[in-house]
Amino acid sequence: MRRTALLAFWPLLLGTAPLSPRLARYTIEARLDAESHEVTGHEKLVWGNPAKVPVDRLPLHLYLNAFRNDQTTWLREASGEHRGNELENFGGVRIRKLVCGGRDVRAASRLDETILWVPLQPVPPGGEVTCEIDFVSKLPRVFARTGYLEDFHLVAQWFPKPAVLGDDGRLLGHAFHVSTEFFADYGTFDVTIDVPERFVVGATGLQDEETRTSGRKRLRFLANDVHDFAWTAWPGFTELEGSVGAVRLRTLHAPAQREIARRQHDVVAAALVHFERAYGSYPYPNLTLVIPPPGAAGAGGMEYPTFITGSADAFSMEGNLGPETTAAHEFGHQYFYGLLASNEFEHAFLDEGLNTYATGGFMDQRYGPRQSALRFGALRVGQFAISRVGQGFGGVEPLATRAWEFASLRSYAMHSYMRPDLALRTLRGVVGPERMAAALRHYAARRRFTHPTPDDLLDDLSEVLGREPVDSVLRPVVFGSAWVDYAVAGIETWERRRPRGTFDSDAGPVTIDDAGPVEPTEHESEVLVTRRGNLSLPVELWTTFADGSVRRERWDGRGAHVRFAYRGPSPVVSAEVDPRRTVALDADLRNNGKAAPAPGAPRFLSRAIHWIATLLQLVGP
Repeated sequence: MRRTALLAFWPLLLGTAPLSPRLARYTIEARLDAESHEVTGHEKLVWGNPAKVPVDRLPLHLYLNAFRNDQTTWLREASGEHRGNELENFGGVRIRKLVCGGRDVRAASRLDETILWVPLQPVPPGGEVTCEIDFVSKLPRVFARTGYLEDFHLVAQWFPKPAVLGDDGRLLGHAFHVSTEFFADYGTFDVTIDVPERFVVGATGLQDEETRTSGRKRLRFLANDVHDFAWTAWPGFTELEGSVGAVRLRTLHAPAQREIARRQHDVVAAALVHFERAYGSYPYPNLTLVIPPPGAAGAGGMEYPTFITGSADAFSMEGNLGPETTAAHEFGHQYFYGLLASNEFEHAFLDEGLNTYATGGFMDQRYGPRQSALRFGALRVGQFAISRVGQGFGGVEPLATRAWEFASLRSYAMHSYMRPDLALRTLRGVVGPERMAAALRHYAARRRFTHPTPDDLLDDLSEVLGREPVDSVLRPVVFGSAWVDYAVAGIETWERRRPRGTFDSDAGPVTIDDAGPVEPTEHESEVLVTRRGNLSLPVELWTTFADGSVRRERWDGRGAHVRFAYRGPSPVVSAEVDPRRTVALDADLRNNGKAAPAPGAPRFLSRAIHWIATLLQLVGP
């Protein structure tokens, strides 16, 4: 039978001009064997050469081959586990037939673990070649975003997919590493999925047809202007349905997960409204959210075009916003990954980091900035605090480091998620929230349906904000190991006294032996602010006096230190540098504030330090 209700969306799907280059056109027939957990597929691929030179080799990603054996690059880097889950059985892709341009090229193709190099008759710039591919994809038990658990199946990175080439024909994708995700050109998908009749199916794109015969059913899905296709099949799914404007939102979940599914469904609906306002329209007619069943958490927390997986976390009590954060983050990837298809191998921060910033902004707005991650009893934690904690994972490396070349997986996570968030928050603190929002919206609009690079981001932001703030804040962090730590290093305060000693006067030298305090009483104070690191950013200093008054100063951040001197009836009792936390990149916020010592302590400490230094010189080498 034909699903006539869904045909109402048909004009939205096919009745508009192409939004993207559509360099690949896929027609795929896929049949799921629910017992062996294998997908048998036939793929017709029409691939267009985007390079400015002829291409005689087509690289095809076979991502599932990362799980063929325990000696693959991915599994060796991961030590056999991912997000706390161990790989319990292997998977992979077998190519049974490969004909390109009318030539059988299967035997001549070369497999480099997760990339199959296919020889071609030279394809000129802008030319096309058609490949017919028969393949079998064996799914592992749920692991690293894909796989099965009993009769639940999350089928991702399951079909041969062309890698992205540069203008010079160079491969821009790479072998699959544990720290890398996925990168592909935009195209169109016409995918027919054959499953046992009792299974409920969700997938990228819109369902067009459904036919049933002999205990099985075939469902056809169509998607345009996307760069990947994923799907799920499980007889245990129930669903929530709704709409946000013209967008149909469908959430698949186990019946026992209804409450946690509802929470994530609602937050995705709200995120869609927020992201459209902040980063432009969502151009697709639908979105499917999948909550993996209990035990299948390894399939959760991942993004694909118009299809995301949320959190199956059983700890779903009110106040733990982890499930909401996960769902909102994966939806955010519909923009930063989906509509702005940056190279996740080489510049992971362009999707993960920008999305962390964008999602954090949404969560802060929805739940409040001080409790947008956790609000349990008296405990309140915001998204900013999560990124601050993450910044302590390791040393400082350029954000533009290729994902697998970071010093560690922790460093990769810090520099791909948390540190870019903090860098963008810092730039926002310098230029103001309104200008920052306008600059990111400009970038999102200009680079939609392209493969933006770090230079594209910096150039687009500079067009709105000017070069100076972008070059002083972002560029040293993106391409260098810039860091900064502001501190209130010292406070001295003393009661002002009349001068003593011998002074010249018209009548000759005058000696004053007992000056006494100034009347009325005056105090002098000095606050020393220091800057460590190679980032130089303007900061505020708030100085508080004993009478409760506050002086607000501004330092341009140049030089290693600055002193602020005060004289008046009330002494300084405390000082804090960057009290608004506008320099989110500050390496250590614990030293940003300081209380004045008790009267007399500063001079005692300075003398003690002098004598300790003298002693060390005497006994040192």
